[in-house]
Amino acid sequence: MKVIDWYIFRSITKMTFIVGFIFAALSGFIDFISQADDIGIGSYGIYEAVQYTLLKLPSSVFQLMPIVVLIGSLLGLGALSKSSEIIIIMSSGFSLFRLSISRNHRIYFLFFHNNYWRVSFTPHGEVC
Repeated sequence: MKVIDWYIFRSITKMTFIVGFIFAALSGFIDFISQADDIGIGSYGIYEAVQYTLLKLPSSVFQLMPIVVLIGSLLGLGALSKSSEIIIIMSSGFSLFRLSISRNHRIYFLFFHNNYWRVSFTPHGEVC
């Protein structure tokens, strides 16, 4: 059963990282575009706008992490369902309840790691 749990975890985690990368790119792009109006005022240039965007990016990603995990989980399970792997898993003895427990453990794992990394990487003024 641990092999199947690990397989489900890997599928969910892979899709979560893909969705997280897409959301991070969109968030960084939106933050940079919002700073475009201020470029050229005083000594504020493109370098400062990029620096602001990169420093604000961890906070933006951690705020979006619950949505990223939800969408990544749905896409991961959808990918397993598309190739009928969930049906094969359930025919090998996994009940729907056991499948949901496996999924919930992995989602809780990602949420708790999100809180740990949030405190480590986000500046202290933005944690609250």
